[in-house]
Formats: sequence, C-alpha cells, structure tokens
Amino acid sequence: MQKLTDSHSSAHALRALRFAILRLGSRPETAGFAPDVLAARTALATANDALDTAQTARMAATAEMGWIDQGIDDTAVQLGLELRALVMGDTNDPRYKRLFPIAPSEATRPFGGDAQGRFVEVLLQHLDQDDDFATLRHHAEPLRELSVKLAHASTAREALYIEEARAEARRREALDNARRLYNLLYPRLLLTFPEQDGLVESFFWKS
Repeated sequence: MQKLTDSHSSAHALRALRFAILRLGSRPETAGFAPDVLAARTALATANDALDTAQTARMAATAEMGWIDQGIDDTAVQLGLELRALVMGDTNDPRYKRLFPIAPSEATRPFGGDAQGRFVEVLLQHLDQDDDFATLRHHAEPLRELSVKLAHASTAREALYIEEARAEARRREALDNARRLYNLLYPRLLLTFPEQDGLVESFFWKS
C-alpha cells in the first residue's frame, strides 16, 4: 500500500480516495468504511475547487491591472513624444528633465506599485501647476483617472490574495485530513481481512 504523504498532490489524493471508495463499496464487510472516505474526498474536492476559484479570481484581477497599467504606459509615452517635440528634440532641456528624469518607458516599467505611483503623482503635479506644460495639460485627466483605477484595482487584488491564502489553508487542512483517513484504512482493513494481504492491497490505488 502506498501511503499518501506530503509529496502527493491533491489531484493524486482525490484519485486514490475515489479508487478506495469504489473498492470499499464492493464488499459488505467494508461498505461501512466508505462514507467517511467519501466525506473526506468531498471536503477535499470542495476545498480544491474553492482554491482554484480564488486563484483564478486573483489572476483575473492581475489581468485588469495589466490593462490599466498599459494605459498609463501608453499615455506617458505619448506625453513624452509631445514633450520631445515641444523641446525640439533636446532631451537635455530642463523642461524635459523636469517631467522625465529618465526615459518614459523606463519610468513606467514597474507594474503598478509605489515607484510608478510616485512617478505619476509628480507628473500630474507638473502638468497641473507648471505653465511650461500648458499644451500638454490635456493628458493630466486621463492619467489621473487611470492612476485612480489602478489604485482601486490593486486594493481589490490585495483582498483576493488574502482570500486565496485562506482557501489555500482550507485546502491544506482538507488534504491533511484526507491523507490521515486514507492511511488509517490499511490497518483497519487488515483487521477486517486477517492474513489476506493481497486483498487488502487491492483496496489501494497503485499510481
């Protein structure tokens, strides 16, 4: 009999438990063991599905953040192009350096996060307050809206990360319970079928 250990995945455990349930139900002497195994398998399958749902929701939130972040990147790059035209291509012009001490693509490279947030905030302050950039001011509102959306999306994703961690803990507990129950079947079946090791072994899935 191959015990279920920490190295076995939930998918492996689910298959082994299903096999055991079918074998236990095949004989009147062991049919009474099947409900507990079925309950453990059902709990594990439910926890496994909940974790998959939580992970997928978090991934979807990350995709939404990526879309918003791309909008910020595109706006910053377009702003950089228009600023470059304003300074006649001289990227050493103090006005250019004020908005972009580093290249626009480099400044927006971080995916969300504090660094990008600070860069956008400084950019907005210059666009709002510095008349040197009056002709570029039309970029401020779209950039501000995108920045707010990204902040909200980031907050929403953080909540999903927490739910994912909880779902992971619930799945871990269900998997531990299922492993213990499965591994205890062997001595119980030995007592049920003394001196019939081959029959006892037949109740367990061989991967």
